[in-house]
Amino acid sequence: MKAKLCQPRQVELPGKLPACQDANDEPNMVTVETRAIFEKLAKRKGTGPNGCRNEFLTSLTLPCVSDDPIARKAIGYWDYFAMLFANDKLPYWFYSLELTGRLIPIEKDTPNDWRPLMLGNVGTHAIISQLVRDRVEDAGALLTENGQVCYAVPSGGQV
Repeated sequence: MKAKLCQPRQVELPGKLPACQDANDEPNMVTVETRAIFEKLAKRKGTGPNGCRNEFLTSLTLPCVSDDPIARKAIGYWDYFAMLFANDKLPYWFYSLELTGRLIPIEKDTPNDWRPLMLGNVGTHAIISQLVRDRVEDAGALLTENGQVCYAVPSGGQV
């Protein structure tokens, strides 16, 4: 039985990962510099469903680590992943798995008053947040030129 359990299994997933490509291969490819993103990540924030914390990613940007060729390679892999992720170049099933979250209750000041909070994986959360920050002005211009107006409240309160 043990030998059977230890045998490698071949699992076929739908879709294929794309071959290595460069952002210059296609016009209008979105590129993401993950090192700059990871340097700004807050410490002691929520751990995503995959167990990764921001500190795991910020450690790749520390001065003592940045001289390490393996750490530089890891950042390069993150850049490549972020480019594929941002340009919808990964298989569809990957997005379903990666964009899942862990639902946790956050208690407020009064007893029995809590709100649900969905925590996603910190790597993709950091990439998505940066993509949104980079394009928020473009989106605002697009909305206002078409006559769309919106109202936002920073704390998410009711309008």
